[in-house]
Amino acid sequence: MAIALAVVWFSTIKLTGCELPAPLKTFLLYPNYRGMMFSDQSQVARVAIDVNAPADTTMAQLHVVLEVMDSGAKVLLTNRLSPPANGSTVATVDMSSFPLGQYRLQGYLEGPGGKRIFTASSYTIVKLSSETRASMKAWIDSDNIIHMGGRPRFVIGLYDTTGYSLRSDYYTPRLKGIAKAPINLMINYFLSSGRADVIYPYTEAMEPFGIFYLATVSGFFPEMRAYPQWAQAGNVGRDELIARYCKGLAGDSRVVGYYTCDECASEWQPRTFHQYGLIKQYDPASITFAVENYPNDFQLWRDSIDVLGVDPYVLGSRFDESYVGDMTRKVIGAVHGARPVWTVIQFFWLSRLSHFPTEQELHDMSWMAITEGARGVFYWSYGLRGLDWGEEGPAVRQQRYDELVNVTRGISALEPVLLAQDTPVLAANSASAIVITKEKELKDGSRYLISYNHSDGSVEARFTLRRPARAVSVYGENRSIAPDQGGSRFKDTYAPFQAHVYKID
Repeated sequence: MAIALAVVWFSTIKLTGCELPAPLKTFLLYPNYRGMMFSDQSQVARVAIDVNAPADTTMAQLHVVLEVMDSGAKVLLTNRLSPPANGSTVATVDMSSFPLGQYRLQGYLEGPGGKRIFTASSYTIVKLSSETRASMKAWIDSDNIIHMGGRPRFVIGLYDTTGYSLRSDYYTPRLKGIAKAPINLMINYFLSSGRADVIYPYTEAMEPFGIFYLATVSGFFPEMRAYPQWAQAGNVGRDELIARYCKGLAGDSRVVGYYTCDECASEWQPRTFHQYGLIKQYDPASITFAVENYPNDFQLWRDSIDVLGVDPYVLGSRFDESYVGDMTRKVIGAVHGARPVWTVIQFFWLSRLSHFPTEQELHDMSWMAITEGARGVFYWSYGLRGLDWGEEGPAVRQQRYDELVNVTRGISALEPVLLAQDTPVLAANSASAIVITKEKELKDGSRYLISYNHSDGSVEARFTLRRPARAVSVYGENRSIAPDQGGSRFKDTYAPFQAHVYKID
């Protein structure tokens, strides 16, 4: 019998993986910085819980157990709760009765008959005296604000590419130019040799300008081309390399942390998580920062770093500017609002078919991220492939940097506002689905409304205030708006993707 064979061609094929969700996921919401619970802050831990009932059980048959153990694995406290119908809830664990020290918080899922059917990853919680913070060069508070140099900061960061020297005066002219913008945090890819002594002159030169540094360690894995050559030649393994480096930088108060991954694929998460444990061991008073650009992977990184970043580069891509706000919001959602998020703003040509960001675009993208809850903004980049890319002369490059200076000075001037807790200012927003807002009220009674147009069309928004205003000024635009209806309302027009910041008196 003859068998006819046929060749079939597919124009499009997509492989979709099938992964069963874990029956129990726990995520430590508070303490939100390396499990550190300071004595002058809340002593109640908060844990996000997500339960996915196994195929042979119902949600009603399941219980979640949270145990607190001491360093000897002795169980000190047990909380048992029934998950809601949707499987998601937030549990609290009161640790106020425990003395200072280290504890382990462990979650279990119980099935029918109280049988433990799944164990979630555990968390370490360390209760510390509030006085400990005085000796920490960096830490993150419960509002997701980083403290550097002994005070809270809204991060305005910059990527740079500079060669290295063992003399601090080598860096001073370039840093002087950079410091025209109120930059307070820097990343430099070129200084990633794995030798701490190379960093000291750089940070020494930064100090007069009030700039702190994140050391790049994203290439400290032998399988990567960027693995330091001296470590490769000397058979120095990745763990020994990161240990030496962190020990060397732990005493440099200007090195507040480490840049651990840049646009990481999900398969890199395990090694980054392992590296994170070593960094916490050898430089405990620091932070780690990683930037992601895979929206579906954000949640995979939330326990592997202290600060999660996103770089939604839109100019010259298939996305519009509102993508900056969308991705910032999505990252914040992935970490349940319980870790800082810093957004990296495009400051380069994506391709020769795109254009360099204008000052208005820099302004709008920056304030979009801030409106959505970013606790910092970075700009990529000052050097190669960024400000220095292209055939324009020094005058054009300087003009572009001056535009960034204008935008960042505007952000820096409002740092006290940005560090303040959100407070309701509006009673109504006629364009609430289109014009996104963030509201602030300071102790002196002054109010601020940070906002942006999420759409690609012009829109007029009418705002109703919770209490009347005498005047409304549009920050950075040299104009004001007269409120009407007894001072309780004002309106304004937004161009596509435009951001406005209002000071309400």
